[in-house]
Amino acid sequence: MRDVAYYATIPFQTAFCRGCANDLTEYFIDAAQSCPLCFRHIAGGTVCGSCQKKPPAFDRMWASLYYEPPVSSMIRELKHLADLGMSRPLADLMSQNAPDWLTTEHFDFVLPMPLSKERRLKRGFNQSEALTDIFGKTLRLDATAAPRGFQTAQRAAKYAEKRRTSAKYQECI
Repeated sequence: MRDVAYYATIPFQTAFCRGCANDLTEYFIDAAQSCPLCFRHIAGGTVCGSCQKKPPAFDRMWASLYYEPPVSSMIRELKHLADLGMSRPLADLMSQNAPDWLTTEHFDFVLPMPLSKERRLKRGFNQSEALTDIFGKTLRLDATAAPRGFQTAQRAAKYAEKRRTSAKYQECI
């Protein structure tokens, strides 16, 4: 997937070679076979047991792509390696696999997930804003940044510590 890194200003149809574009459609989430709240794969698209036991604080969500390689690598490059060239291909993939209700509902704006001030300063950008700026334009909506009032632990750091202390990780060393 390295061939997408330098295509930040051209539309999706030409951002990937035909083979890559076709391959990436395999990572589109099938909403009819996923939980409508967390998008875990579940036959029939009903609410999964986890969401039934502990319902999330929202009525529905949408995910375009499974978080698996090469998609997870593209997201990692955008988020952790500051490769903003990944923004357009990822936003275009989101647009290609948008939910049906996106065209029938009324939205005033697209809201990116806010970062704390500390993380924004450290990273230098908000990857969610980079995606919603492009995605919002495809929907003809404003992308509005919301302030975040608190600092949370970095998820990647939390999982790294968990991996280091797990017996499974120690067996691999």
